[in-house]
Amino acid sequence: MIARTWTAQARPDRLNKYLSGVEETVLPGLRAVSGYHGATFLVRESETAEILVITWWESEETLVDLVGADAEAAYVPDEIARTVLRYDTRPSHYAVRIADRRT
Repeated sequence: MIARTWTAQARPDRLNKYLSGVEETVLPGLRAVSGYHGATFLVRESETAEILVITWWESEETLVDLVGADAEAAYVPDEIARTVLRYDTRPSHYAVRIADRRT
């Protein structure tokens, strides 16, 4: 399993627009990809809203269906890019060694 992290910053007054875009565009796109195992969207609000996204994938190879041949490219639909000040163009990938989730 792979954990993929991505960060962005948004103006606080655009944060709700970003979150709506996630629910309307990003999550359906992720869910459509075989090998997708879930996501968490974290926000820390201060002068700017700092956003940390963690997604879980079966393997790096499964990311090809999302972003194409370059599995390390970011998945940022245009409507999301317009809501943030800056974002990572190259997410980080980590091998998951221990996962303890309680639902």
